[in-house]
Amino acid sequence: MAWYDVVLPPLVEQPGGLYRPGQRRLNVAKAAVLALAGVGVIAFGELYGMGCVYLALAGWLAWREGSDWRRFGAAGRPLVRIDDATAFFALPSRLVHQSVEVPLREVRALKVLGDALRRKLVFERRHGEPVRFDISWGRHDARVIDFLQRNLPARIPVTIQTLPVER
Repeated sequence: MAWYDVVLPPLVEQPGGLYRPGQRRLNVAKAAVLALAGVGVIAFGELYGMGCVYLALAGWLAWREGSDWRRFGAAGRPLVRIDDATAFFALPSRLVHQSVEVPLREVRALKVLGDALRRKLVFERRHGEPVRFDISWGRHDARVIDFLQRNLPARIPVTIQTLPVER
């Protein structure tokens, strides 16, 4: 186990999705550290407001993990999940979980633009505007692209263009 596996847990492929099982442990550890810091600041210092902020952040992280547990189950929030009707993508963000769900019944094709550090996914729809979003998988990029190619329905071709993407 490398040092970066603690910060960026490895991906585990389960039926229908790619998951980071170590991410839940990391988030629970963050909440525990914040809770201990909040209790410590309140107990041993006079910065009661700062201690309450730490405790509130710990509570928020714990609530977020609980809601992910209820929504996605024991495997946690998937990085990418594909089922019969939708494709789910967890987008990178600092504080608030962001995600995109694309209904597959109206998708005509998928274009993957850019390189591993700056990807843009474009789901071309049969009718209407395409669904576009930016994503960065970093070291997991090749694995996620391979997963998309294998698990999207055969009627949705996946085209990869590594040309620079304009913002």
